[in-house]
Amino acid sequence: MVYKLSDQLDHIGNPQYIFEAYKEYLNTNRNKFPTSVLDILASERWFGGSGSAAPYYCELHTVEVIDFGKETAHLILTLIKKDHRDYGEKPFQLRLIYQGLLELDIPYQKDISINPFMWRYDEFLFFDPWNSYGHNEKMFTHHIEWVGKHVWSITAKQIVATWEDL
Repeated sequence: MVYKLSDQLDHIGNPQYIFEAYKEYLNTNRNKFPTSVLDILASERWFGGSGSAAPYYCELHTVEVIDFGKETAHLILTLIKKDHRDYGEKPFQLRLIYQGLLELDIPYQKDISINPFMWRYDEFLFFDPWNSYGHNEKMFTHHIEWVGKHVWSITAKQIVATWEDL
């Protein structure tokens, strides 16, 4: 199930409907998400228009995978939002650390050396593959859509977000 990526938002007359459906999904499944995801979603810094500290239109700066192939694997994305003359926001760096990395799906994209990755949309979905076996491990999948419709899918146990003014 996908709620609020461009395939949904760009082809509907009332995008507010999509956001309301996603909000209802989050409220209904609140107890299935790790606390770290709920904290980010409740943060005023995460949501907002292009002129805020939200990740929208941040440029991907670095990607690191640490302890690949181990239970302690984690992914670190560092994003930078530069100042924009139309919005008057202050430049900042956003660092996302996905702890307990379970799955990472980054589709093929050509010309990555000349085309920057700009964050467009994102959504969090709960991920609980072992619930039917009586094992309740709260995990999540984070879909990040970059300008150009490339969607990364990251499944992990926890997420930490830190902002730093530049």
